[in-house]
Amino acid sequence: MSDVVLSKKCCKCSRHLPLSEYHLKRESPDGHQTKCQSCVRQYRAEYYQKNQERLRQYSLDFYKQNADDVKAYQKEYAQRFPDRIRERNKQWLLTVDRNAFLEQKRQWHRANRDRMSQLQKAYRAVHPEYARISCHKRKARLKQAAGTCSRTQFLAKIEYHGWRCYLCNTSLTIKELHMDHRTPIARGGSNWPANLAPACGPCNLSKGRKTESEYRTTLSACFSSSTPSNR
Repeated sequence: MSDVVLSKKCCKCSRHLPLSEYHLKRESPDGHQTKCQSCVRQYRAEYYQKNQERLRQYSLDFYKQNADDVKAYQKEYAQRFPDRIRERNKQWLLTVDRNAFLEQKRQWHRANRDRMSQLQKAYRAVHPEYARISCHKRKARLKQAAGTCSRTQFLAKIEYHGWRCYLCNTSLTIKELHMDHRTPIARGGSNWPANLAPACGPCNLSKGRKTESEYRTTLSACFSSSTPSNR
C-alpha cells in the first residue's frame, strides 16, 4: 500500500483536510504547514488588526530605504500580469464604498496641496506633453465635446505623423506641439483620436474655426498668390 499522505489534521481547527488546503513548508515532514489556509488567513487578519500602526510604519520605512527596487518590481509585475491587476482592481471596486473612498481622497488632497503641487510640477517638467494634453482634455470637457483621447493615443498619433505638423509638414518638438481638431469642436467636431492631429503653433492658431479642408484651401490660395506667374 502507498504511504503517501493525502490529508492531515489542522492543529488549529482540528479539521481533517486534503493537503491542497495547506500552504507549502519545506521543513515540515509532509512538506506542508500544520495550520490550514483558512486558519492562517484568520491569524494574519487578527495579527494585522492588533499591529496596524507598527506594520504600516515598517512598510513606510522599507519603502523609503528601497524605493527604487520596489518601483522596479511593481513596474515589472504590471507588465507581466496586466490581466491579474485589472481583475484585482475590479474586485476591489466591488467591495469598496465609493463615496467614502472619494471623500478620503479629497481630504488627502486638501491636506497635501503643497506636496501635490510640487509633484505635479516635477512630473510636467519631465513630461510636458502631459500638461498640454490634460489642458486640452479639460477644455474639451467644458465644451461638452463627444469622445476622449488618452495621452498614449495622442502620442501614437504624433508618431504616426513623424513628429511633423499634419498641415504644413514642419518638424515639431514637445514645446512646439499643439493638438488640433481636424473639424473644430465649435463646428461639431469630436474629441476622439480620429479627429485629432499634431500641429505647429502658427497653423493651429491661424486655422481657428476652419475645418481641415477649408484651411488647406486657404493655404493653397495664399501659396498661389505668393508664387510669381510665368509669362
